[in-house]
Amino acid sequence: MRVRRALRNGALVLVALWGDRVFGDPPDNLHLVAYFGRLAGYLERHLYKNSKVAGGAVSSLSLAAVFSLLLVLERASWPFELLTLYFSIADSQLRDVVHEVASSIQSGDIVSARRHVQKIVGRDSGSLDEAEVLRAAFESLAENSSDGAVGPIFFGTVFGVKAAALYRAINTMDSMFGHKSKRYKEFGFIPAKVDDIVNLIPARLTWLCAYLLSGPRERDSMRKGLKAARQHPSPNAGVVEAAFACRFGVRVGGVNSYEGRIEERVRFGGEKEVDLQSLLDALVFERRVVDVAYLFSLIVSVVVWTLVEGRGTWEGR
Repeated sequence: MRVRRALRNGALVLVALWGDRVFGDPPDNLHLVAYFGRLAGYLERHLYKNSKVAGGAVSSLSLAAVFSLLLVLERASWPFELLTLYFSIADSQLRDVVHEVASSIQSGDIVSARRHVQKIVGRDSGSLDEAEVLRAAFESLAENSSDGAVGPIFFGTVFGVKAAALYRAINTMDSMFGHKSKRYKEFGFIPAKVDDIVNLIPARLTWLCAYLLSGPRERDSMRKGLKAARQHPSPNAGVVEAAFACRFGVRVGGVNSYEGRIEERVRFGGEKEVDLQSLLDALVFERRVVDVAYLFSLIVSVVVWTLVEGRGTWEGR
């Protein structure tokens, strides 16, 4: 019975992923994640204090609201589960923005490229040159392949719709509050740490899929890149950025500005700067990584639930 559930989860996730690729993200007035963001924003406005306790309270209340809604709708039919999974996967929107960045660079419109890349990065983009815009887009594509696609796919396939929805909610709160700015340094601490925890598996699954899709030379570089990635401020972003950078032999990391605050990050990957062709190739590669991650998640789900079901049968004898 549990194995059938695993296969059902896998089928729903596959259709949701197909929906994301065909239809893209719905407008905000129809998007459940946008409504969740408004709820979290409302709680922040009324409960904000620059403290870890306040940030933890807002996170807990926001997640409790999501979980309560999921419990109320638990007996809803499969269309509700499918829609929830569809809203939880956020791959196409990221890819669309990266395509817009690439198109702007191709046409020589650096102002437009900066404007587009600002949609997907937290760093200041107003004065970035072409190489820095391309690096920012490349790093964001790598990191969000895990956050926006592999993460919800893994949790949805292995643990079901509730897990995918909660994962997406946690990721959204990290995007909203998990900054090191003066306002969020303390308030955003717990949302950021919770996001780090839930992304431990998706980030490493993304790295593994990228590794399997690469040749011997790139694999050797990826293994070495993992050591450098440990110096990245994020325990997860560095892992996936290293995978993509080593796969294409480009260098990521360096000096970034966040609300005027300069931060220098470890440089790793290859020797050359990210160029337009590397970014376009990474878009193709990212889709293949997501496809393999889905297949891997499905296999893990079937194996895990087969073992759980078998253990239950054995103990019942």
